[in-house]
Amino acid sequence: MRKLIIVLAIQIAFCGNVVTAADGEKPPKPPKSIPSLADSDVVTVCINCLSDFSIPKHKLIMNDMLNKSYQKEMHMALYNQDIVNQFKSEVHFDNCDFEGAISYIETQLSNIDNAVKQGNEALNNGSYLRANKAVIQAFFHIGQALHGIQDFYAHSNYVELQLSSMKAVEDIKVVPVWLDSGKEAVSNLRANGLVSGYVSWGKPQLCPNDTPSHAKMAKDTPKTNQGSKIVEKLGNVTQFEIAEQVASKASFEFLKYAFNRWPLLEKANGQKAMYSVFVDRRGL
Repeated sequence: MRKLIIVLAIQIAFCGNVVTAADGEKPPKPPKSIPSLADSDVVTVCINCLSDFSIPKHKLIMNDMLNKSYQKEMHMALYNQDIVNQFKSEVHFDNCDFEGAISYIETQLSNIDNAVKQGNEALNNGSYLRANKAVIQAFFHIGQALHGIQDFYAHSNYVELQLSSMKAVEDIKVVPVWLDSGKEAVSNLRANGLVSGYVSWGKPQLCPNDTPSHAKMAKDTPKTNQGSKIVEKLGNVTQFEIAEQVASKASFEFLKYAFNRWPLLEKANGQKAMYSVFVDRRGL
């Protein structure tokens, strides 16, 4: 039985509250309120575009996207994981539950597939309202998957394992956990020391006894124990910045995969998408 005391704290950026809980105690649920896209720190990307868009055009695109129900649904789902699935290790790549987390992402892929099929059937039958509802549902499941995809980098020691071979931040590779190649990569990484942070209030708990706590391993913000560490050889960037960059790249690659696999999503939404990176509100 572990006797470590972990002080868990979370800064709720949009309301300024701090919630704390001791190890062994479940922290209170985060507020149900979710910041709007306009108030969030988001990444705006263009999927399958031939060239990058300029800054003025970028701003126009972002303003237009703020009104899109698909983007709002994906944003809400990404945040909602910390509220509805607060204590499930598989949702957040916690407690070394890599198999469970990958399986959870696979479930979201299946959910997206079903929603898109319903959308295509609705279009074939001339029911545009039903088709729109199905696409909104598909984007909700995309948001759920994105949360876990990002947490792989924030909640595991993947970044730390790559530092010795990195010559630039851009060298760190995305692990596509939604593909067979990514699953194989995770298996190989686990054989070479990949773990994710131990959380006493998360289930299941599959880590070796000497695994660092979530509080000590997480890189969700530049203020955490590991997130604040500076990597001098890479130009004094923090481990948070490295994790954030690779998580953002992984999010982009997943969205590109989704738009290519399910053309209805790009047809309905357009090529532009926006997402938050690292929105863990459960406690650090």
